[in-house]
Amino acid sequence: FSDYSIFKTVKAPDGIQVMKYVSPKFDPLAYQFVILNPIQLNQAVQDGDIAADVIDGTKQTLDNTIREKIVQFLGITQTPSKETLQLTVSISGAQIDTEGFKPRNILPISAAIKLASKAAGKDKKTPVLIIESKLTDSVSGELLKGTVIAISGESFRDSSDAAQAFKNLSNKLVDL
Repeated sequence: FSDYSIFKTVKAPDGIQVMKYVSPKFDPLAYQFVILNPIQLNQAVQDGDIAADVIDGTKQTLDNTIREKIVQFLGITQTPSKETLQLTVSISGAQIDTEGFKPRNILPISAAIKLASKAAGKDKKTPVLIIESKLTDSVSGELLKGTVIAISGESFRDSSDAAQAFKNLSNKLVDL
């Protein structure tokens, strides 16, 4: 997102921060289909801290979970139309500081793990999983709904545990 000021913080379970935006023009009943864009992950394979199979597995887990939920309400298509939404989801690593999540702190996942594993004492930072989703009109491109979810994860301090942690946390997106 280029402008986080349009988002409002909403109540969420402990360890999770959620910010949402819903356009006053958004009428969910006006749409019957959705185009699901491939999941984007802010992590290059060459970063080395998280293997390619973990990256692919995380994306696949999130994609499958989203598809299972969406087909309960909307058809999935690849063709833009006036009754079709477009969903884009991206996953990033981030760093939370003492005053809470700041969008400017978003980093690649491997950088968040490295920073967290090196942090100590008063400067201790907790890496989080950031999941951003954009629901737009497939014809106009207008943002209809946006969500930013920050899920705290002590388990990310050890990159050997990061694989399962990212997969488990990505499942929470659909429930929020």
